[in-house]
Amino acid sequence: MAAPCSPHLKILVAYVTRSGYTRLVAREIATRLRRGGHDVDLADLELCIRHPAQYDVIVLGSAVRFHHHAEVVANFIVENREILSARRTAFFSVDRRAFRSRDADPGGHMERLFERVGWRPQVAVAVAGKLDYREHTWPRRIFMRAASRHRGAPTDTSRDHDLTDWGRVASFTDALTQSPPTTGA
Repeated sequence: MAAPCSPHLKILVAYVTRSGYTRLVAREIATRLRRGGHDVDLADLELCIRHPAQYDVIVLGSAVRFHHHAEVVANFIVENREILSARRTAFFSVDRRAFRSRDADPGGHMERLFERVGWRPQVAVAVAGKLDYREHTWPRRIFMRAASRHRGAPTDTSRDHDLTDWGRVASFTDALTQSPPTTGA
């Protein structure tokens, strides 16, 4: 069992969100870290500029849309790659393919991002997000239901479904302050 790092780390939890769900996951991570006695800043990368050199630990997050993470997070990584490489870093991906998957990167989306930007965090995990049937048109719901049936996900299109394994989010968060850092969760 790894020994905890010293308390009171300065941690940035930065994310990109479209529907707001990645923000929800980022808030849960920030809340858990604060409960652990750390000084945590939560930031939407599209709304504010953060300077990662000010932090001991940097956590980045983005949802997968059309098989890619948000370009904003990719650009942030490229622009700050040297600083990120010198810090403890983590990445969380909100990816529906993570539903009931034990794989840390079930769709390979994080690996493709890391290869493309030339950076790799010490801790990374994909978590399923929300299946938001009600936000889509009837034809789109039918398509989503067929894909959900194939994955064993909920198919009731009359409501939205939270697919996130919050225990996995907790394990990922706890790994951020463990020493030495680990890959995957």
